[in-house]
Formats: sequence, C-alpha cells, structure tokens
Amino acid sequence: MRRTVVRRKIYGFRSLLVCLLLLGSGHPASAVMVTGSSIPDERLMDWTKAGVPGGIPSRTLIYITIKKAPDVSLATTGTMGAGSNLLTVASATGFEAGQGIQVKGAAFLPWTTTPGADLNTLIISVNGTTLTLLDKAQVSVAGISVVPDDAAGIQSAVNTCPVGQVVRVSEGVYVLSRGISIVKHGEIVLRGDGSGKTVLMSAVKSAPAISVGSGDWPPPSATIPITAGATKNSSSITVDSTAATASHAAFKVGGIIRIGAGVNPPYVHNIGVSSYDTSLSMTFRVVSLTANTVTFQPALPFDFTPYQPMAGVFNLIPLTGVGLEDLTVDLQGVGTVGVSLNQIWGSWVRNIEIKNSYNHILTLYGVLQSEVSHCYFHDTVRAGPNTEGLDFYRDSAWNLIEDNIVYRAGGIVLGDWEGGDVGNVMAYNLVYGTESGSADVAMADMLLNHGSNNLLNLIEGNITGGILADEYFGSTSHDMILRNWVTVTHPTALNNKSAIRLKHFSDYMTVWGNVLGTSAFPTSGSLTGNRAYGGYYDAPLISGYDNGASTGVQTIFELGFPNIGNTGFIGTIPVSNPIDYSSQGSTLATSQALDLNVAATLIRHGNFDYYNRAISWDSSLTDHTIPLSLVHTAKPVFFGNLLWPPFDPTLPPGALNDSNLERIPAGYRYLHGHDLAPAPGTGDVSGDSRVTMYDAALVLKYTVGGALTAAQQARADINGDTAVDTADAAEIAKRAVTSP
Repeated sequence: MRRTVVRRKIYGFRSLLVCLLLLGSGHPASAVMVTGSSIPDERLMDWTKAGVPGGIPSRTLIYITIKKAPDVSLATTGTMGAGSNLLTVASATGFEAGQGIQVKGAAFLPWTTTPGADLNTLIISVNGTTLTLLDKAQVSVAGISVVPDDAAGIQSAVNTCPVGQVVRVSEGVYVLSRGISIVKHGEIVLRGDGSGKTVLMSAVKSAPAISVGSGDWPPPSATIPITAGATKNSSSITVDSTAATASHAAFKVGGIIRIGAGVNPPYVHNIGVSSYDTSLSMTFRVVSLTANTVTFQPALPFDFTPYQPMAGVFNLIPLTGVGLEDLTVDLQGVGTVGVSLNQIWGSWVRNIEIKNSYNHILTLYGVLQSEVSHCYFHDTVRAGPNTEGLDFYRDSAWNLIEDNIVYRAGGIVLGDWEGGDVGNVMAYNLVYGTESGSADVAMADMLLNHGSNNLLNLIEGNITGGILADEYFGSTSHDMILRNWVTVTHPTALNNKSAIRLKHFSDYMTVWGNVLGTSAFPTSGSLTGNRAYGGYYDAPLISGYDNGASTGVQTIFELGFPNIGNTGFIGTIPVSNPIDYSSQGSTLATSQALDLNVAATLIRHGNFDYYNRAISWDSSLTDHTIPLSLVHTAKPVFFGNLLWPPFDPTLPPGALNDSNLERIPAGYRYLHGHDLAPAPGTGDVSGDSRVTMYDAALVLKYTVGGALTAAQQARADINGDTAVDTADAAEIAKRAVTSP
C-alpha cells in the first residue's frame, strides 16, 4: 500500500518533477566512449544501449491481489448463466476474493464457439453462496464442478490487467496446474511479495511455468536488398521497396527487423546449425518508416556494406514493457523451463528465484533491449546436454544480464543451436558450479557461443569458473571480455578447467583487463609423452593433451581446438588474411582441425594471470589504459559501498574465498542471503538498488511534510550538504532518466 499511495503522489508532482529536471545542472551522462584506445573500432560498440531504455520503470498501481486458492478438498458445485459473471455455489466455505477457481464446462473450446472448455477465472467477491468472478461464462451450466485452481486465478488476472498496472501475487505457496502465459498485451507487471515468499510450484513438463510473448516461426530470413545505410553507427536503412512489398510481412513501426549478410564474411562458418541461421545477422526494433526507409534502434554496431546487406521482417509485433518481479519458481525436478521470453522488447525479469529445473532455467527467443537482474537461479536436477541455464536461444540482442547468481544451474549460454545473439551484456554476475554430467569433469560457466554467428557481446565484471566459446554449431566473433575474475575453479570437479577456452572459428575476440586464475593456480606444467600435467598459460598444441580430461591439467587459455568434450584434433587451419574456412566441412566430424586463426586474431591486453603472476600486454598496442566499464558511465548504485570496478589486474584478488566473492553484490547475496545495505548519498531512497523517479517523488513528498527514515534521508542527500531538499530531488530525477 505504501508504494501505491506514493504513486498517486507522483502524478501530483509531475509538473514539479519536470521543472526540477530542467533546473538540474549538468548534462546527461554520455555513452561510454573508449577514446585513444588501441583496440580496433570494429571490436567496440556502444554497450550502454543494452537493457530497458530509460531503465526498469517503477510500477506501483495494483490491479488485483491474488491469494492462495483453498485446498481442492473444498471443491463444490455451482450454477452459472451464459454472459454472467455470477456463480451460485452449493458451499462457499473456504472461498475468498482473490482466489482462482475453475468452473467446469462454462467456456468455449479455443478459437471456436463450441462448448466444452473450462472457465479459468478469479473470485472478485463472495456474498453468501454467490461468487462474483472476474470473467463471464460463455456457456450456461448447472450443477457442475467448481474447483480451486491457483493457475486459473493468475492467468485470468494477467489477461485482464490494464496497461501500466500490477498483478500482485501475495505471499504463499501456489500450485500451478498449467503454465502462466502473458500474451494478450504488454505494459503489465506480475509481481510477488518477494522471492522465497511468493512461491509458484510447477511440475508442468509441456510448458514453461511462466511464458511471456509469442514468437514468429519459422523466423524470417533476410532477403530484402538494402541499398543504403547498412554501415556501422547507422540507425536507418534504405530498402528495395519492390522486394519489401513482396515480402511475407510489411515493415511495421514497433516491429522487429533482421539486418544480415547476403554473402557471409569469410570468418563465418556453419557446422550443422539450424537452416535459419546460416547468415550473419542481427535484430532491431523499428521506430519509424517512410516509403523505402526504415529507422530502427539501437544503431548498427557492424558494417554490412561489403557483404550484400539484406533485411527481413518479423511478422508479430513484440510485447513491450512486461515485468516479472519478486517471486520464486520451483520446478520440483520435473518442470522443464522456469521462464520463457519470446519476441518481447523493453521488458524485464527482476528478483526472481528459479530452482530445481529438469532442463532450462530461463530462455530468450527474439528478446530485444530487456533485462534480467538481481535473480537467483540454482540447482538444476540434471547436468549435460539440454540443461542450459540462462539460455539465449536465438535472435536476442541488446539485453542486459546483470547482478544475478547462477549457481549449479547450467550457466549462461549464448546461441543454443541457433544464432543472431548480438550486443548483449553479461555484467557483475556470479556464474559458477556448472556441471558437465560427469562428476569429475568441470563445465565452463559462461558459453559465448553454442550456436552460430553471434558477435559483439560484452562479458564484464563477472566472477565465474571458466568462459567458453564452443563453436559446436559454428563461428562467433568480436566478443569483448573485460575486467572479469575467471577463477579456473569448480566446487567439485578436478578436470577440464580453463579460464578462457576459445574453440575453432572463434575470431577477433578481445580479452582485456581481466584476472585469470587464483593464487592456487599452478605456475608450471610438464609433459609425459603427449599428456600434460600441472598448469599452462597456453594449452599445449598437442592432440589429446589432457587425455580425455583426466590429467588435472589447468590452462589460462586454450585456443583453436575443435571439440567441446575433448582436446583431439586432426591437422591445422593455417593463419590467413582474410581467414579462409572454405576447406572446412559443414559438420563437426569434417571440421576437426586446430584453428590457428583463433590465437592470431585474439587480443590479450592488460590481463593478470596466476600462471605468470604478472600482467601481460599485447606488444602491438601502446595504450595501457583499461576502461572502468563499457556499460556503465559511473559506479552502479547496487554496488553500495563496495569497490568499483571490482577487479583490477594491478590488484588481483588472490584466493577464492568469502571476502573476494563479496567484491560483487551477487557474491555478497550468495554468501549472506540478503542485499548490501544501500550506501548513503546514492539517491536510492527506497533501498531497491535502483535510482528511479519513485525515489525523486519520495524526496519531494518529504519536502512538503512526508516522512523519511534517517537511513532514507542519508541516501537522499545526494549532494552531500546535509539537507534533503528539492535540489536532491532534481539530481535524483536527472540520474533516474539518464542512468544506463
């Protein structure tokens, strides 16, 4: 109720907020620019565009509060007329407003006017034995079964929730008899009372516990010629209007387009990838149209001009502004997917716990400029194939995956058989303990490519055991790995441990300013025949050097090997410029050569590694400046009093222990089970680890007689003058609308 009341006050202060923004000094923070860097421009882009444009909004207007349905033993019978939302029951014992029920036979079969389906709905009020329901019956029924059903109530509420409002699921344990699907419209939030407090129990195998949006299938190919504008930093293309008209779908404002290569760059190579993903491409949201021009966001990060650029059009308009917040999904070792996001834009998953999955934790298909933050994904019940955790399935771009814990839950995977995942940011996550299916063999925690043709993704500030680009289905390129701590450790497994493992066809990658290994990493290695033991900076270029992951050898880098599960290879792919993969086969079995181009095109610059116990610089790059961040223009609020950036190659952490895990907020939460206390003077008045217009409104309310606790006043005093006033509100409002 507190937040709802303040929401109303925000509207009362709207004009004042605008005035404060106009009066605020200074200019909005500019994008992170790497000026004077020796890193080639084609390896860089504006990663500040990742995530929800303008930040995740604070929505506080509650549409309906869901309550736990009574036990099924309280099922009763009832009568209901067609077109009425009044249900008369034999007994209303145990029934309350906010509970879900299923009225048998009171609805039409899907897409028909034929009786035979059940009415899944929510109780609005109870008056004696008359229940007023959120939905009307389509079919008159008498003496039929009325069954308590948690999923029915939640589904009915999200179907009818008005734009800009919240479906609140109050504290309790809810049993989902079917998955919840948010597809009717966007701009709504499904929110619990907190992870661990609102718990959705799902044992559904046939559908995700929660799915948002619907996706085109098959996905469109890029077949419309682009005649101008397919250059880096362009936000508008000119298309062949005749070809566009003949396309299966017209361009639409708010829709999604694909921009891709008619002829692939020479470093692109496909190995058994989906037929929809053989071309290098990326997706954008259309913001305006003329007869033959398409303006989109964000800007192109890549020059397609040399590669016969083409466009394609997705048919379905994506849902926008959908939020999932503050609840737990328990898949009970049976459910296959916790949350599925499909063709959405500007949406978010925040403070969600997902556990005990049989397959996946969270999947993304065609998701643009969205966020997954402050979540806890853990303890899948299986390991190995088809147990990817946070899984970028395909065509997902410009997303921010930040401040999450992914522990023994399949890790983070980009491109799962498919491709087109571009410009995403994985930042300040604890991703650890991923299992391979073999008890003594570690699996990398962060997979940059398990599909084909992903590029320009940023991995920044994470704690993780290992990073892998496996290229099992094809190539990836131009990823940036910045200021992470890659520990080369695993909680149980002794074998198959490497900091950065870039398999064949992983080209033009950049590893910049990281800490690689821990103080326990071995500083020497040895060969017995063709078997390696101990530690190595670069893995020895010997086929099968680790004897099937059984020698315990550890490496800082393993470069160019062809297989995920072993280090065998047959022959080599020589270094060439341009790279030439024409001799390589289109299946993994016919692509077994060691790729020397991976090391030749890799930039390793300013990394501290525990094999050499020193920082190594690329001798061809004269600039030794390492940017603090490529996604944030200033220290993120959620870091509180922690040091930022958390990892500096001049001050390596040392041992993998609790104090070093606490260098990032996700590590702190993993150890302590709660957030850091918000730091004073950050503007995060509400203490939710964000700076939003809601915080500015709290300060404004305080200036006209509202209440703030002493801790809130300290956080509100953003200019440090010991007074909480409209100047603080103005600065908070400015940060709320300009922070990346």
